[in-house]
Amino acid sequence: MARETTDRLHFIYSNQRKVCGFTLLELMIVITVMMVLATAAAPSFSALIESNKVKRLATEIEWLLVQAKSESVLRGLAVMVQPKTMAGTSAAASSSPWSIEATLSNGTVLGKVSSADFPSIKIYENFSTLGFDSLTGRPNKDGHFGFFADSSKMVRVEVRKMTGRLVSCSDGGAYGYTQCP
Repeated sequence: MARETTDRLHFIYSNQRKVCGFTLLELMIVITVMMVLATAAAPSFSALIESNKVKRLATEIEWLLVQAKSESVLRGLAVMVQPKTMAGTSAAASSSPWSIEATLSNGTVLGKVSSADFPSIKIYENFSTLGFDSLTGRPNKDGHFGFFADSSKMVRVEVRKMTGRLVSCSDGGAYGYTQCP
């Protein structure tokens, strides 16, 4: 009986030792499968990142314009929004360094959006300087900022003089925005 007990203990010990870990071959197979899956998923992640950059730029430009409207009324001073080193048409748009600054009439800079945070996005504008009235907060002209990472999916942040509204829209309804009129 003592011999059976020792044989049984030896059997349990040797079986436990066999199932303690993975072999090098098993680990190599798992790593190879993970690398193949990661390689297949990488293009969709880069498209997602570009999409999020475009959406974030639309939000930042819209909030810069909202801040300019609000500050002009709050402070009773005219606010100017000036695009700097930016193309005037979508065909001429490039991803070269650009910026958009909101400045009070006394020279104080309220906010700025620049290409440093959006290096691969191409942008253009169809007005040189946009002003906001200190009494009503309305813009002094119609216009828009247009931008894209992929030229087939353009997003615009429009400023409307008549209503004073700011609208984000897209040509063709890209990136989940409504279609521009």
